Amino acid sequence: SRSDQGATWPSKSHQRHLYNLDKILVSGVGMEDDCAVGLQSIGSAIPTNTTIDNNTMYGGAQGVLLGRHQGTTISRNVMAGNFSQHLYFNGDATNLQVRDNLFANGGQYNLRTNSMERGGSYYFYRNRFWMPHATDQIYLGTDPNNGGIAADSAMDLWFYHNSFAGGVSAFITAFKPGYGPSTMKILNNVFSADSVVFNGWPEKMGAYDYNWQYRDAVNTSWSGPNNVFSSVPLWTSASFPNFQLPSGSTARSMGVDLSRSFTVGGSSYPALPGMAPGYFSGSRPDAGALQSGLPLLLLGDLNGDGQRTLIDVRWIIEMLVGTRLKDLATADINGSGSLTLADVQALIRLIVGIP
Repeated sequence: SRSDQGATWPSKSHQRHLYNLDKILVSGVGMEDDCAVGLQSIGSAIPTNTTIDNNTMYGGAQGVLLGRHQGTTISRNVMAGNFSQHLYFNGDATNLQVRDNLFANGGQYNLRTNSMERGGSYYFYRNRFWMPHATDQIYLGTDPNNGGIAADSAMDLWFYHNSFAGGVSAFITAFKPGYGPSTMKILNNVFSADSVVFNGWPEKMGAYDYNWQYRDAVNTSWSGPNNVFSSVPLWTSASFPNFQLPSGSTARSMGVDLSRSFTVGGSSYPALPGMAPGYFSGSRPDAGALQSGLPLLLLGDLNGDGQRTLIDVRWIIEMLVGTRLKDLATADINGSGSLTLADVQALIRLIVGIP
């Protein structure tokens, strides 16, 4: 095992698990059986309008494994320390929305898909990604069987208003030469990876604009003119960040308003899911998951249920002693930049109404 920020994480190899499986196993136990939540179609029956909300998934092989599905929402979860990846999603799904989650310390990746040639519609927004070791955050590719498929992505795949910290890269792409994620759109994100945004620059991209990016340039054939580059990272793999933009950051007020129709790369699009009017203050939105001056997270609401309760007190104590991942975005009540006993006391005062 390894220790980061006071929490003990499983190492990404040599883990053994003992299970009582209340399942009928047709072809033996495989990776698909080692996940916190698995969503699969059976014959013509397709899971529809499923919500996976407000869970902590920790220490297994995978957090969520998605097969074919429709209308799934994955929201407000904490996935940390799973030794393969936190979310594995296949193509051919309709309206998958992944929002307001924290993905941290995936053993291999934080997210992965191997089937971008299948199509479907996918929206990833307001998520926070942290990788404390030298691997990539998100793996994107086509079916790897028989050496891979010579095809472009057919996924209508969107990444917008997400924040990335640490790791070798935000994305690693695996496509045959001449092909790439041609239908993928990346807007209004903060990329503070330790090295590059893309590990292996894709030859094609649907749209890449209005992003804040540390260090490296991008493929000029598809990079938009409104990206902002910096020689200094906002966050690194060295410590778990609170993902808030500091005052004066060039990532502030640089995005495009996604709550109404907009144009990037010569193409016009309607308002995107989750982006209601008023989701930012000022004339333009900040890049990244958290908007300055208009917090999307209720301070002290550690379990994400929209209120401060004694459950949150239990969670903050667990964070303080190191048995739960520290999330400073909601737990740093007094704004000191670290978690201390004073934050526990401040949360109790908020709950009972003592100033």
